[in-house]
Amino acid sequence: MSDEWLIDGYNLLHSLKVGAEKEFLSSRSAFLERLASFASSTGSHVLVVLDGKAQDAELESYRTQFFQVIFSQDVSADCCIEKYLYEKRGQSSIMVVTKDRAISNMARGSGARVMANEQFIRLLQSIVKETKNILFEREVDSRKFHRPFEDKLKDFK
Repeated sequence: MSDEWLIDGYNLLHSLKVGAEKEFLSSRSAFLERLASFASSTGSHVLVVLDGKAQDAELESYRTQFFQVIFSQDVSADCCIEKYLYEKRGQSSIMVVTKDRAISNMARGSGARVMANEQFIRLLQSIVKETKNILFEREVDSRKFHRPFEDKLKDFK
């Protein structure tokens, strides 16, 4: 995984609202919760840039050690992303998530890698599925379910 993920927030959110992913994340809060979960499960730093003006306190509840959300305030999210990439060039491995061609070109020009929204959505879905499987296995282990035939089935594999 990359050291840092820089996400064009509303660009990705709007991609989620069309097609089969519509039910995957239906609101901004669910979207941000899922991204915060992604950040903590991968241990990567994730910065989501949203267009618009707002108080940073509005997004404080989502902020973690690995996850941060900011509003672009008086400039576009594109400008914030460009400034961030300029300041971080050569310092770490950055993955930019967007389907915006201008941001993609600018990110590649600054040495960052780019992931298309659809590819990132598939990555999120696979991590969610993997996490659910791990939690299920831990729940089974914690309840000490005894499955007498499970050991016998291993011999046939």
